[in-house]
Amino acid sequence: RAGDGVAKAMAGPESLRAAALRAVLADCRDHAEARRALDALSAEPPAPPAWVSAARDGRGDVVVLWAPSPSDDVIYRVRRLRQDGTWQVIGRVPASSIEDGGAPPGVEAPVYAVSALQAGRTSIETRSDQVPIPVGPAVPGAVLAVRAGDGTVEVAWAPVLGVADDNVEYRVRRLEGDRWRVVGRTRGTRMQDGGAPGGVVPVYSVSAATGGVRSAEGRSDGG
Repeated sequence: RAGDGVAKAMAGPESLRAAALRAVLADCRDHAEARRALDALSAEPPAPPAWVSAARDGRGDVVVLWAPSPSDDVIYRVRRLRQDGTWQVIGRVPASSIEDGGAPPGVEAPVYAVSALQAGRTSIETRSDQVPIPVGPAVPGAVLAVRAGDGTVEVAWAPVLGVADDNVEYRVRRLEGDRWRVVGRTRGTRMQDGGAPGGVVPVYSVSAATGGVRSAEGRSDGG
């Protein structure tokens, strides 16, 4: 029953997963898979803004805008690059914009950097002077495989951030000896493997693909 609860927690909304896993641990304190999944979620930093822009308004102040992080419950730290090469924190805000009335005068706006903060974790910074580089999706995290009550294996994982759910396809593979077998593909974040052998739960891997580019694989054994 606890295993089913872990699979259900990982398949639920991102913002509710940690609470759902803690509920499983409250009922079964020594549940190793729930603990491992919660630790994996806690270790992942929030996703950074995809872009940052800065432009002066009619008064000469600088309006800084950025793409919201797809991670839940974040605030943003905004810094301005000084002329001597050091950085000054302008503010921390929950919204995806800020007005800098203290920016030095000039025609061009200074360079700004924005990072997402979440429960003590900080994303990498996105700068207003950098050109977004198309990259493949991130590796699916917190891959978990749990034997369900009917003998099948429920595989669940955290969705990749920064990409709309309907634009990502996940491929699930099962390790059989020294070879991998494709279990299936889905746009969701869970899959039931009815063909899994009995006994010890096999190792599974999950990769994400979007725009013709496939990520590296996240594995249920952390490998």
